[in-house]
Amino acid sequence: MKKIVFIHLLNDFSGSPKVLSQVINTANQTEVDTYLYTCSGGTGFLSSVKAKCFSFPYKHFNNKFLTLLSFFTSQLILFFKLLKYRKDSDVVFYINTMLPFGAALAGKVLGKRVLYHIHETTIKPVILKRFLRSIIKMTASEVVFVSEYLRDVEVFDGVESTVIYNGIADQKYLPRPKKHSELFTVLMICSLRSYKGVHEFITLAKEILKIKPKVCFTLILNASESDVNSFFQNEDLPMNLTIVTKLPDVTHYYLASDLLVNLSILMKLIP
Repeated sequence: MKKIVFIHLLNDFSGSPKVLSQVINTANQTEVDTYLYTCSGGTGFLSSVKAKCFSFPYKHFNNKFLTLLSFFTSQLILFFKLLKYRKDSDVVFYINTMLPFGAALAGKVLGKRVLYHIHETTIKPVILKRFLRSIIKMTASEVVFVSEYLRDVEVFDGVESTVIYNGIADQKYLPRPKKHSELFTVLMICSLRSYKGVHEFITLAKEILKIKPKVCFTLILNASESDVNSFFQNEDLPMNLTIVTKLPDVTHYYLASDLLVNLSILMKLIP
């Protein structure tokens, strides 16, 4: 029977593992065996998927050098773990995001089909992104992009590409309840990264507080409370701002908000 081995680095409540969980659920409706490799210790959208799950060590540190060391170590371990599929003739390595390059190299060595699912273009440092792009060019059989824009800016010459837009699965559309509060609520949901516009959101809240005290701001971050405290330790947070740590379901916050914003900073693209 055909096997699909899904690989994702960090299992959390961000967009890419959410989309991957939908892909796995769809694959489970066909006659294939599904396997999932992701980092140990994480809790997120991949925690409840119905696949045979395996883990490899990886941890994000506040120190970027420790994080890079952990990342490259995790990929070395992942590479050797995936060599066990050398005798499986009908297996596909499905790599979610650019990051799990250890799986791509294993697929190349074993002569397996390697499919990449790419969700965004921002990866730092620059040298890491160039390295990951070179691995994709060398190993990928096909690349799936989530938008035409992303395919245009991250084109891989000579590699087959497809655009599949992200979908909303099993989503119940609820009527917006009548608000009993005079407050106007501005909502932003993102990862705890500067390029997501986190500092700009806080600055906006501070400036609005001076002129419109009945406008409140809610920031939902895909991060632990300790990471949030560390990130904002030198930041003077305004009284009209509420910060919420990672949640599996944010429907309530969508329904209670008047305006949803995305303040992501456009980064310089890397050829």
